[in-house]
Amino acid sequence: MKVIALPLVIFVFVIAGCKNSTESKPDPLVVQLEPTDVSTYGGSDGAIDLTVSGGTTPYQFQWSNGATTEDISNVSAGSYIVTVTDASTQTKTDSTIIRQPEVFIFCSDRDGDNEIYLMRTDGSNLQQLTFNTAEEWAPAWSPDGSQIAFASDRQGNYDIYVMNADGSNQDSLTDNAAADHDPTWSPDGSRIAFWSDRDGDRDIYIMNADGSGLEKITHNNFVDTSPDGTKITFHSDQNGGPDIFLMDTDGSNRQALTNSAGRNFLPDWSPDNGQIVFESDRNGPLELYIMNANGSNQRRLTFTDSDNHEPDWSPDGTQIAFASFHINNYEILIINTDGTHLYNVTNHQSSDYGPAWLPALPGR
Repeated sequence: MKVIALPLVIFVFVIAGCKNSTESKPDPLVVQLEPTDVSTYGGSDGAIDLTVSGGTTPYQFQWSNGATTEDISNVSAGSYIVTVTDASTQTKTDSTIIRQPEVFIFCSDRDGDNEIYLMRTDGSNLQQLTFNTAEEWAPAWSPDGSQIAFASDRQGNYDIYVMNADGSNQDSLTDNAAADHDPTWSPDGSRIAFWSDRDGDRDIYIMNADGSGLEKITHNNFVDTSPDGTKITFHSDQNGGPDIFLMDTDGSNRQALTNSAGRNFLPDWSPDNGQIVFESDRNGPLELYIMNANGSNQRRLTFTDSDNHEPDWSPDGTQIAFASFHINNYEILIINTDGTHLYNVTNHQSSDYGPAWLPALPGR
């Protein structure tokens, strides 16, 4: 009897041990984040509601912005990470994004002079950024959305200026008797390209973002840098056009992308580097066309029978904003890249033109 009783005791002991081990293990932490987007561009009324379950209370919280509270509020747009630690040192990390409204900058003479304005893409929340008796033109966002480059003749001729996104700290980067115009940023924000007639003809120049290191790269007109920073598109009449050309950022490997009977102007790269939108009068009025980055598959985008100018891609590549002349003035319109859903963003007795969409920002 003793021989068969021993295994039975061991069997009961093992079961009891397993049961005790299972009961002592805490439930895993579960974290849920519910963001509230900011209501205006550049605002700081965003919030994140954090819900935690499981684990062992009390919980500790560590946010990427330094906060240690469960929920956070009055924060700006961006990416936020939180790490939750429970009483048993179990941790769980999660993240979310607080977004802000899509906006673009544009020029308008609605106050009597050409000034730069900021507006939401639904036409609301208009803000004036420049207040000068001079003419302000061609605003362009820096890649991180913190600055705007533009051309202004406030010193008697057009020079390249830069200002903060809210219009503060306006500063001249060029200062000469010639015209400097149409600035565009390099993808890393370190350099600005523009055209200038300081040598008698319109040439493309590149300088550092602080105005230093100026160099001439080619004899052409207008310039736009590809999102990957390897190519430049421009329009030039060197073949009789003008036509759209492509070259490396050092001015080498130049090739024509268009060769039509009409005029082809103002190329603008898509965010994915794969397509270029431009304006052309090859079929009558200036309409918008789209082509692949190598010049293939050119197709007409707009059919408004009015002059359409200065196209600019939305950050997600699904829409294009542009200026269109209707009756007596220019207005800002937006159209899907497949040609559908054309609508007016502005509707003002003055002219609005030169839209530039706020670029997609990391974590926003």
